[in-house]
Amino acid sequence: PSQMMHNLLGLIGYLASPVGLALIGAHFLRRQHVGAAAASFATAAATVIGFVMMAGPDMDSTRGIWQRLAAFSLFLWMVGISLLVSNHNQPSSNQNDQTKEMHGT
Repeated sequence: PSQMMHNLLGLIGYLASPVGLALIGAHFLRRQHVGAAAASFATAAATVIGFVMMAGPDMDSTRGIWQRLAAFSLFLWMVGISLLVSNHNQPSSNQNDQTKEMHGT
């Protein structure tokens, strides 16, 4: 039963990840964050390729590698987007100066 649960949840994850990544990529594209959009679409493609390659019946010897590559690409995307978002949310020194001027400090 635990292996069946593992396989079912893995299947859901591998099918949902590219859809979610494509939606996030479309959002970045609308906001004109072309690099983040490209990274999202590329990661969606990598997860699809990884899933297709590991699902093949003759892939017993390389299934684990494809699974790790798909998971690693998703992890790398999360780290990259996290850094992008954290850098984007930090005010620049110019914005800090303008805020200080507005508040008289």
